[in-house]
Amino acid sequence: YYAHREDVSDEVLAEMAASNAPKIIMQAMAHAYLYGLEDTQFEHLVSLIERYNITDGHGLSSLIGCLTKNLTDEQLDLLFLEDFSPYQMDAIVLGIESGLTMEQVKFYADPKISGGKMEELMQGLLNGAPMSRLSKFLSDEYDEDDVREFCWNEGYYPYDEDVDEDDWEDDE
Repeated sequence: YYAHREDVSDEVLAEMAASNAPKIIMQAMAHAYLYGLEDTQFEHLVSLIERYNITDGHGLSSLIGCLTKNLTDEQLDLLFLEDFSPYQMDAIVLGIESGLTMEQVKFYADPKISGGKMEELMQGLLNGAPMSRLSKFLSDEYDEDDVREFCWNEGYYPYDEDVDEDDWEDDE
């Protein structure tokens, strides 16, 4: 794949081929070159690949994306030591980036909870819903629509679902 990319130099390709490294490490080498990572940053990337047992390009891309967001080791552990879907990972990262505490993010970060339900729990938390009020929705008995309805009825939802886009006026 990388041999066809114009932005990876022949020297880097030769170094990758000579390394006899596993494919995932060769991919990491190419990313390190493309992103201009220093040796210590590359070593850190390799250690995380090994720590989280990342074996494919998708996992590597997710890890690099998280590293560019400057997530802490605790946040990375939360994301990569469990088996989350990409949608679930997005809900977790969005909660982190939106300013939720790790306690709040860990509250809904469960591989058994759908990404949609995670997102609704995250919205509730972002809009002031206490974890104690949301805890019953962690049960399989409730789905994302139940969480959304509760948050809407209790005033923990950021917008009116019944408003039509045509009802919004331009501020100009």
